[in-house]
Amino acid sequence: MIVKKNIGHIGLLINKSARLRLIHAGDIEQMRVWKNENKKSFFYQEDITPEQQKIWFEKYRERENDVMFVMEAGGFLARPLGLQGEILDENCAITGCIGYRIINEEIDLYNVMRSTTISFKLTARMSDAINILCNHLSKELPQYSITCRVVDTNPALDWYEKNGFKRVEHCDGYYKMLWTRGMISVFGSKVGEEEIAHVTDSINNQWMGMGPKVKEFEKKFSERLGLSNFLMVDSGSNALYLACKLLDLPPQSEIILPSFTWISCAHAIILAGHKPVFADVELDSYNISAETIEKQITSRTKAIMVVHYGGLPVEMLDLEDFGLPIIEDAAHAVDSKYNGKYCGGIGSIGVFSFDAIKNLAVGEGGGISTQSKELIARANTLRYCGIGKSGFEASTGGKKRWWEYRIDDVFIKMNPSDIAAGIGLGQLEHLDEMQRARKKVWDIYQSEFDKLSWLQRPLEAKWFKQDADQHSYFTYCIRVPKRDELAKYLFDKRIYTTLRYHPLHMNPIYNSNQRLPNCEQLNEDALSIPIHPSLTEAQVNYIVDSIKKFESQL
Repeated sequence: MIVKKNIGHIGLLINKSARLRLIHAGDIEQMRVWKNENKKSFFYQEDITPEQQKIWFEKYRERENDVMFVMEAGGFLARPLGLQGEILDENCAITGCIGYRIINEEIDLYNVMRSTTISFKLTARMSDAINILCNHLSKELPQYSITCRVVDTNPALDWYEKNGFKRVEHCDGYYKMLWTRGMISVFGSKVGEEEIAHVTDSINNQWMGMGPKVKEFEKKFSERLGLSNFLMVDSGSNALYLACKLLDLPPQSEIILPSFTWISCAHAIILAGHKPVFADVELDSYNISAETIEKQITSRTKAIMVVHYGGLPVEMLDLEDFGLPIIEDAAHAVDSKYNGKYCGGIGSIGVFSFDAIKNLAVGEGGGISTQSKELIARANTLRYCGIGKSGFEASTGGKKRWWEYRIDDVFIKMNPSDIAAGIGLGQLEHLDEMQRARKKVWDIYQSEFDKLSWLQRPLEAKWFKQDADQHSYFTYCIRVPKRDELAKYLFDKRIYTTLRYHPLHMNPIYNSNQRLPNCEQLNEDALSIPIHPSLTEAQVNYIVDSIKKFESQL
């Protein structure tokens, strides 16, 4: 919790020209002058005396659950990314104030005032200030809802509603407003200065399409995972489709895949002209296994698609006896290892996803790996509409008419951009740090839920020796009785959960008449709870406490 003390030049940055800072004794006189200059914004019309201001401040200091900020305009050396920043201009002017008090289970915003005597550019900062403060409070004090009272004739009511507040009560000429954007997200990523620097470099160089950043990302990603060959594409879904095409299977071949996975896996198979055959998963690992695959093998089976669910590696050695090519979906497993080898580099073709919620997030992006130089060369050609080389690339080879190209295959365009690759390079720089943050959350859950007999925890990576296997901690999926009731209970406490995934064989579009009991059981009792590097310690503790308290409703 934010405590009431002078924290000097540290505050909640709004942008490089404004910030919120906790009020302290040195602000008394400047605050009094500012209030008098802007008294039309307040509920009183008379000037405040120095003695009155001093009495107000002393009463404020005595109230433990009362916190007050002033908004300053000046110059600041930092971006608006949280509690950080160094003041550059010591002559900052107070341009607003905002406070909050904790009452029962609510954080009540009050004294939300801005200057009326300076430029609109500065007074408009209050809108940003409220959003930044609410976001910060929802992370540090997630157990409280955030409210404020607004006079029912105040034109700012529309602003509050456009910025996440809703009217919940009307009494004595006021609307009670509830901030609705404080939900703890179930998935998330974390970006910072490294990503901004790489993207800025691409924009400054006017190179936003596929260019040098893509090649640099491909090289560094390959080196990290020890991949023989790796190619970046524009999404993990397209990488799956590309993988299915690269196998060059007979039309309408059967490809076995887990039903407990994302729809892109099945769609890629269908779009490539083949038939998805769904297999069950194991109840403890949520992964496909040799046993569940064997039940679906027919004479028409030509390949297997495995998914390392949540970052837990599939038992790959057991699949070798089938003698079939394996598409290895490592969308959840960018940092996972199986028997000492990184996932995505074990099967015939590996697939990666770098979308906005993945462990390595670029917004939208994906990749494909293979040990075959021939396959990666074909993938490179297919990636660019079956051409392979752009006119610019052809011009460097001495070709007289470099704009004339040969089309080797009919395929869609799935080039990645330097913007996405630049974000990826930044993510690689602190991927280890983000993985440590994920593991910290995972370990807290594993420890805190250990003695809950009604909750089944996910498995650790433990096929071989401890140092040979590694989890990516993409999702933390529990199994509980009254799953739907728990999800609603947590939702009401502003904790978002979900089920990844609704079993594919249960969706009518695939015309499957299969019965896969384990997937169907997971559909009834599995629940993914929040795990990502942006979670605060307070949020994790709140999630744990909330789940433990649900036991009384069983």
